[in-house]
Amino acid sequence: MNKDEQIWRGIFLVVPAILGYNMADAMAADDKMEILYAALFGGVGALVGAGIYYLVKEKGKGLKTASAAGLFAVGILALYLVTSQPTDEEILKGEWVTQTIGEVQFDSPEKLTLRTSEIPESTRWFYKQLKMYSDGNNDRLTAFMDSRIKADTLSIVDAYASALEGLLKKHNVSPERLKLETFSSDEEEISAMYTFDLKGERVNGYGHMFKKGEVLESIWLMPITRGFSREYIEEFEAGIFPNYK
Repeated sequence: MNKDEQIWRGIFLVVPAILGYNMADAMAADDKMEILYAALFGGVGALVGAGIYYLVKEKGKGLKTASAAGLFAVGILALYLVTSQPTDEEILKGEWVTQTIGEVQFDSPEKLTLRTSEIPESTRWFYKQLKMYSDGNNDRLTAFMDSRIKADTLSIVDAYASALEGLLKKHNVSPERLKLETFSSDEEEISAMYTFDLKGERVNGYGHMFKKGEVLESIWLMPITRGFSREYIEEFEAGIFPNYK
């Protein structure tokens, strides 16, 4: 194999493999899945590229160039379709799922699934039960915490503030940089939108917490790489119905 053939073969193998790895990074919900997807999409991309290369390896330079450009364009289009997200306006027009977890019924675009029911060793003095549900998205997360606590005298305002502080630690958000807009608050329930800076952009999140005796449940809209519009948050809040009985 001469030098030109090596270059062309490298182009047809490496370009789709790289696009496959990027697609894996965009789709994976966690590091373990990213490794699996990277192996899958990278391997498939390399196989497709190899197949096209063997079809055109005896052809002229013009056809090889056009084939490589077409392969790249198809890969970019596939990557765009995978990574592009519907706008909040589009999501609001779609069908939402009604779900009940614990004592709270709520509507959301996707069904939340149980992620863990293990109580961390450091919090076992406080929790009798702790179940975490989420939609598994990696750009912004809808999460539900279903718990039973041992200290039923806990103030819901203090519980909400503590939970929100913990959620925002990964973004290094100080209280001075956080804006909180409370929609409603009483001894059993608190609902609020929070706003903070994320990579130079102001983003919105939301949290609703419900407390009844030892029951402490909360649902959160958490920005990771992007936030939620106010219209989305208001629609989401309108679909939350705790069991007050």
